[in-house]
Amino acid sequence: MYNFKHYIQKHTPSNWFLKLLVILRLLLTNYTDISESRAKCYILKFYCISIWFCISLFYFYDVFARNAFGIYSLCVVEYTLCGIANFIGGDDFFFKFIRIIEINDRIIGFKKMSFFTKYLCAITVSNVTIRLFISITHAIVDPRPQYLFATVTFALLSTDINHIFNILIFSIIQNRMKQLQLFFKSIYIPVNISGRNEVEINIKSIRKGLLYYNNLLDNLRSISKSLQVLLLGMMLEVMQSLIMISSPAIIANITNNHVNNIKRMLSSKLLQTSDESLVFELETTLQYMTLRPFQFTICRVVTLNIYLPFVVIGLCITYVVVGLQLSQIKI
Repeated sequence: MYNFKHYIQKHTPSNWFLKLLVILRLLLTNYTDISESRAKCYILKFYCISIWFCISLFYFYDVFARNAFGIYSLCVVEYTLCGIANFIGGDDFFFKFIRIIEINDRIIGFKKMSFFTKYLCAITVSNVTIRLFISITHAIVDPRPQYLFATVTFALLSTDINHIFNILIFSIIQNRMKQLQLFFKSIYIPVNISGRNEVEINIKSIRKGLLYYNNLLDNLRSISKSLQVLLLGMMLEVMQSLIMISSPAIIANITNNHVNNIKRMLSSKLLQTSDESLVFELETTLQYMTLRPFQFTICRVVTLNIYLPFVVIGLCITYVVVGLQLSQIKI
């Protein structure tokens, strides 16, 4: 019979972040087998199912009582679906991925490589900070019961830790690829090779690097199905974000169309009348609406219209490209 400490030591390396991640995922109702004892497994399953049911019940009861679709509805649905998917599949694919990574690291000679990278640290800290700030702000401003925000925050943190799970996997691959780049760079190939032994050493090093690269890709492919399920869960939250970003822009664009229709209507009426006073008022109104159109800008940079999502994507791509270019500069 396994206890929790033995399970963690068996399935994860001596890395504090991975151990903490496994414990947090379990506490946030992402089910994981921690014992061969059926009683303990049933208790954990009951805990996860009870939390899923309570959060869904509290949230959607409030939604139906107010007869309004809440902005976090898709997040709660995503939380439930991800929990069920993890309940069925478990975390075995992740532990297998980590074990193979450690074996490949030992074979090539990469010692004590951390699974916690600076990118993952920045993403985790910023995401948790933003989530808590938004949830606390909503709890203070919104008059609805506080327990509702507590349940939503719990669901958001649970889905976020699944996203961090995905980011961790690709971050591990990225860190190994970076180390492999340094490995190939360290292979010194002189113009004039004096001895055959030096050639054989370089050949072995190149083959070892190629084998490591192949093993990394095979390892990632072996967990692709489980990883795709987790990544597809993110699409619900992406859809919600797109709706939240696009809705004001679409409404603003429709409003701008109304303004344009008003100007066309005034121009038409201006052509129909010959009264000077009426012409003056129509021209004044038309000129004012032309000089002061309906327009809302965000930070005096981005105009709120139907093209806003594309502008946001363009800005993100621009800053990513600039960041990558600056990262190549060595001071």
